Amino acid sequence: MADPIPADDRAPVAIEVRDLEKTFRLPANRVDTLRERVVHPFTRAEYRELRALRGVSFDVRRGEFFGIVGRNGSGKSSC
Repeated sequence: MADPIPADDRAPVAIEVRDLEKTFRLPANRVDTLRERVVHPFTRAEYRELRALRGVSFDVRRGEFFGIVGRNGSGKSSC
């Protein structure tokens, strides 16, 4: 009789992620020069939110490989 559960589904879960969310705060106005900082030292920075991930769930089972791929500056190291 054949086993109804594939062998991969029996491997123990090494990493379990549920409902992962990641939000970045991006400055609305960049202060690029020292002069701008000196002339306006108390200007409050305003930010807008960028929701990069919302509701991501996955399992990585023992023996599987997992990687995060993206362009430079896309926030891979800050996840």
